[in-house]
Amino acid sequence: MNYIQKKGTISVGSDADLVFVDLNKEWVYKGENSFSKTKSSQGIYEGYQFKGKVMGTMVRGHVVYEDDEIKGDSSYGQYVPKQL
Repeated sequence: MNYIQKKGTISVGSDADLVFVDLNKEWVYKGENSFSKTKSSQGIYEGYQFKGKVMGTMVRGHVVYEDDEIKGDSSYGQYVPKQL
């Protein structure tokens, strides 16, 4: 399997990043809980109710976000140049 086939394929030995989303989950945005550096409660989305929420993410097979918190080391990513 060449490098191009391994990137983005969900199979053993591949290098795929995954996002797990609950499309029915409703939640209210609070700036203080944001992962933004500003932590502002004065943003335009403050108090806004959304439907659909990221429940977890995996990078190169490692869980990096789950249960509303960043887990462990998030340096698993690897730059992949665009192939023409």
